[in-house]
Amino acid sequence: MICKTRCSIRHIAASAIAIGLLIATSANAAVLIHESFSEMPGPTEDGDLNGYAGTDGVSEIGLTGTWALVDNNHRGKVRNAGAADWTPRGPDGGHVVDEVGGNLHFIESDNWGVDVGTRPLSSTVDFSSDGTWYMSFFSQAGGDDTLLQIGLSNATNELLWGNGYGNGNTSQGITAYHQALSSGDATNADGTFMDAGSWDNAFWVAKLEKTNSGTTDDVTVSIKQYNLTSNSAIDADDPASWTRVVSFGGVTDVFDTLHFKQSGGNGQFPGMDEFRLGESWSDVTGVVPEPSAIALMVLGGSALALLRRRA
Repeated sequence: MICKTRCSIRHIAASAIAIGLLIATSANAAVLIHESFSEMPGPTEDGDLNGYAGTDGVSEIGLTGTWALVDNNHRGKVRNAGAADWTPRGPDGGHVVDEVGGNLHFIESDNWGVDVGTRPLSSTVDFSSDGTWYMSFFSQAGGDDTLLQIGLSNATNELLWGNGYGNGNTSQGITAYHQALSSGDATNADGTFMDAGSWDNAFWVAKLEKTNSGTTDDVTVSIKQYNLTSNSAIDADDPASWTRVVSFGGVTDVFDTLHFKQSGGNGQFPGMDEFRLGESWSDVTGVVPEPSAIALMVLGGSALALLRRRA
């Protein structure tokens, strides 16, 4: 009877620890892509993004080659701002990802022409099979009437998400779409506007889910946008409610390129920074394992300690 009780406790403890480790591991799987634009010349120069590539292997992951920029008269820049200038980023001391090494580099646009930037990936992202990916970026601008989008592309199609202008226009706002490659701006918006006042820091996270491969080939893009200036709190895992959810079918692409679109004039000056793609919420937000995972491991460890004392 004593053996059965002890064996049962051991099994429960081992299971609790195993489940906790599984949750923690799945929450911190792998950052597949990271671009922080951290190696542009400085300390106060503007650098052209076209032809840029960082090389330190820390501030950029999963990328190869260099950035190619179609920027309508070279309005798209990588800027290395001075300490007194702004840069889109997380709050100091916060629990979200921040710019690597405290760098103040970011990409900026200063006119209504759409800036389109692309850079090859080291490994492809396969949407021909079911799977789940997460992406994130920071932004800041003089208002919501700005184009701020990132995503993936190949030689034929693009899958992008983010902000598609605003200014109270009900056909604009937060968007996600899959279409043939285009230098145009936003599609599939519905008037859901970003929460960010003039020069507020915003943090964007998207969950991209591919389902029904081989039949309808559906993709659901769930977007959460945070205003870090008014509230620095970030969800510890997938939020209970998303800012906008967009679904579409017919996606069978194998993507080989990181892609962004950016635009904004009349003093908007939209900036974007810290592009990330991973396999979990934690990969792109920097959140530590959930309390549930830690609690399970503590419970298991406590049970094992109790057994040792009784022995």
